[in-house]
Amino acid sequence: MNSEQMKNGVLVYMPGYGEQNIGDYVQSLAALQFLGNKPDVYLHREHLNSYSGDKVKLIMNGWFTHKPENWPPSEKIQPLFVSFHVNSLAKNTLLREAGVEYLKKHQPIGCRDKGTVDLLREKGVDAYFTGCLTLTLGETYATKETDGKVYMVDPIFDKPKDFGSLSKALIGVVTRYSKIKKLAHKLLRDTSIKSLLIASRFYDAYSEYFSDSILMEAEYIHHYFPESQFKNEEEKFDLAKSLLRKYSKAALVVTSRIHCALPSLGMNTPVVYVNDLGQDEASSCRLDGITELFNVIDYKKGKLFPRFSWEGGSKIVPSTKVTNKPNYLSLKEKLVEKCRSFGSLN
Repeated sequence: MNSEQMKNGVLVYMPGYGEQNIGDYVQSLAALQFLGNKPDVYLHREHLNSYSGDKVKLIMNGWFTHKPENWPPSEKIQPLFVSFHVNSLAKNTLLREAGVEYLKKHQPIGCRDKGTVDLLREKGVDAYFTGCLTLTLGETYATKETDGKVYMVDPIFDKPKDFGSLSKALIGVVTRYSKIKKLAHKLLRDTSIKSLLIASRFYDAYSEYFSDSILMEAEYIHHYFPESQFKNEEEKFDLAKSLLRKYSKAALVVTSRIHCALPSLGMNTPVVYVNDLGQDEASSCRLDGITELFNVIDYKKGKLFPRFSWEGGSKIVPSTKVTNKPNYLSLKEKLVEKCRSFGSLN
């Protein structure tokens, strides 16, 4: 490598409560597409201020940050701000004077959501909406192959919380025991009475719009994994890649994870996003401008409320054709162009 050539960096992430959100690594894979697919340097998102190595290029996409007191990043980092999200939990600290001045130095700032655009503009920062960089993952992972499978990836649901919901869940277990037991095993990897009650609650909500052939035969996937199962960062990236390959071949993906839904959209996989109307501001503030890209079913208090229609009956079955919206394509094309240009810099 030429000594004057900048190295390529990629974000890695600290676990929370002993678990790793593999969706973060999906975001980093999106950035790596434009930086040679193999990084020279791993940069921890929460400690960008302490980097002191060689000059490094870094696509600054994703959720910022759990440690806003460590903002702004080191001057050794040459950033590209696209798909940048300032979370409501971090905004007051991250957007102190020094943080705002840093963003102004690297403006315009491409933002993952429209809420971040508004927040930065209020601080006098030139900002615009890009959508999420994971929309570009089709550049690497899209395939014409299909495995015919349905993947249910962390679909949102409520546990029984009161006497009424507990009673209804218990009746469901008694009257549909074999079905609920199978679902509990697939959804929760457990068939204890607690898991049976939770699975019954899930079935009551989702069976209104999804057939038993979908719910009972789908593969259920979670995006949080124990940190202890990984030996190094490479294993986390490998797991993220394996999930993307599954989603790329799927007949349908149903998820409440944006970093499953957005890559699926970018890989031309039919996807339904189940939107939790009861989530807190730290979660909901991420979504302004994002949910408009999906076929959405809202979830509230144990009920589903579709925002889109499909042909062939009241329930989605394996043969149902779910057609993605095309409005993400212009965002994807602009992101690809900008990131390719950045990746070519020396």
